[in-house]
Amino acid sequence: MFVWKIKTGKFMKKFIAVALLTGFNLGYAQQEDGLSVSSTLLPENAGTHMLKSGFSFQNTFPTSKKGNALVIGASYTHSTFSFEKRSHPFSTSSLERFHTASLKTGWIKTFNNRWKLMTVVEPGISSNLNGNLQFRDFSLTAYTVAILSGKDLTSFFLFGMAYDLQLGFPIGVISYYKIIDKKWSYHLGVPSTYINYNINRKIALQPFIKLDWTLANITKAILPGQENKKNRLSHIAVVGGLGYHHRIGKYFSLFAEGGYTIFNEMQIQNYKLDDNALYNFDLENMLYFNIGLKYNLD
Repeated sequence: MFVWKIKTGKFMKKFIAVALLTGFNLGYAQQEDGLSVSSTLLPENAGTHMLKSGFSFQNTFPTSKKGNALVIGASYTHSTFSFEKRSHPFSTSSLERFHTASLKTGWIKTFNNRWKLMTVVEPGISSNLNGNLQFRDFSLTAYTVAILSGKDLTSFFLFGMAYDLQLGFPIGVISYYKIIDKKWSYHLGVPSTYINYNINRKIALQPFIKLDWTLANITKAILPGQENKKNRLSHIAVVGGLGYHHRIGKYFSLFAEGGYTIFNEMQIQNYKLDDNALYNFDLENMLYFNIGLKYNLD
């Protein structure tokens, strides 16, 4: 019930902004080396359908025997929104397709068996690309985190600071991962908190709570009276569900997730942190499906 009480408050706006940035960064830091493709579907809700498809890639290149390494990565997501005609008091044609892409480069410094330091810079673009590129179409995120491993290397604590150009201020990031035994492990943090249960060497189940989002610039304002304003589309969902992971051979793994949103909001916003909603699509909570395939480089 707490989620609904704060849904329209200033606290929720700040929480979501910080959680998004934390999610981008920790999602990258926790990503395993490999190439993955996936599609996410949120079925019809208040006259709106959502489908997101894309890929992500990351690889780590050791540069010394001490454990120092160079990390590179890239990602792209194509988000498609379908709206029922006459559901909204403006044309939605320019809101039907959004593109989010980024390049990532990072450096890992290893001090000893327990301490590492990672620094990452991530330039990118997120927009409907309906016209000439603008400054607001671009993004830049940078962060530095320390990674502390437990003495027996079954736990990992990650903490540090991140800065995002759009937010304009630094925030703290934190995450914790624990391996209990061969069957059980768990992760606490953003963008996902989950429990992992290995049924066997190939199959695992993961109950989870996670963030799913689209945050992209609208090149040309579409709201009446906002023709000269800078606007963006924001869709944010907090999802609870169950994931299924199946390893295929040595390098491939299949994953599928099903769940239900416990917070689901889509808005046209200005670029203020507080009270920035210009139009709310009044979405209800809905089903969530995600399926993908990954090629593992580990």
